[in-house]
Amino acid sequence: MRRIYRAFLEGYSPKMIADGLMEDGICTPSGGEKWYPSTVSSILENEKYAGDLLMQKWYVEDYLTHKCVKNSGEKPQYFVENDHDPIAPKAVFYQVQGEKKRRSGQAKDQSKLRFGNRLALNGRLICGKCGRTLKRYVKPDDALTDWRCRQRALVKKTDFNEDVPTRCDCRIVREAEAQRAVVMAFNTLPSRREELVVQRERLLTGEIGRIDALLKMFDGQQDRLEERLEVLASQVPEDEEPMNTTVVDEVGSAQVITREMDEAAFLRSQIVEIRRRKDGLYAERAEHAYTEVQIRLLL
Repeated sequence: MRRIYRAFLEGYSPKMIADGLMEDGICTPSGGEKWYPSTVSSILENEKYAGDLLMQKWYVEDYLTHKCVKNSGEKPQYFVENDHDPIAPKAVFYQVQGEKKRRSGQAKDQSKLRFGNRLALNGRLICGKCGRTLKRYVKPDDALTDWRCRQRALVKKTDFNEDVPTRCDCRIVREAEAQRAVVMAFNTLPSRREELVVQRERLLTGEIGRIDALLKMFDGQQDRLEERLEVLASQVPEDEEPMNTTVVDEVGSAQVITREMDEAAFLRSQIVEIRRRKDGLYAERAEHAYTEVQIRLLL
């Protein structure tokens, strides 16, 4: 499981991870030999590997037929944090969720890099005029391969009107020319090694370190709020008839209970807000971590 999380953060797609697991003869969680990309995606999304538990994902729709259906909001769900010992550290799990969200957004935007490509240049050649990626075109008649701006390919010359974006006039790039440019860029890496090392250290000690410090602070705040909630829950009186109490005592007790209920509601709202901010930080950390991995691979 740790291998799946590590490979995903290193840039591999679920299909590539599944193929690698089958090549190494590793069995699935159910003991099978065939790995599917959906199985890998399910492992990456399952909160149980981070030590948490989401209850009532499924529910029985009909008690006579015992038919189970997926809970899509019809029934309340209950999230239990730190229910058991995690397999993947929680920071890694949330980093994977941020990376999945980032890749999903890029997949919807065809102008950005897509993951899991087998072509070395696919998604990595950017138009210098409109910023979209270049698309590969193969001409079987003359055995030449071109790279053209997607905006140039999507919009025809006859489509010029107010509702259609302007057709990009970026020139066509031959694949051999693009390959030579990539080789030249890689040849400059040794001279830029110190610059890349400094950039990587700045990410680790700067942005990533700052986010880790904030996450640690929010974890401490959340722990204190949850401890206070437990104290309030332990102070709730039992449903027994009080003995020898006056009206004043009952009014005072009701006021105390009301204050404690209001405080508990406020604490729960604070916990929800902390979790929301932590999710945003984990997504931001995933962006920086992906950049750090790419720099490390170049080094």
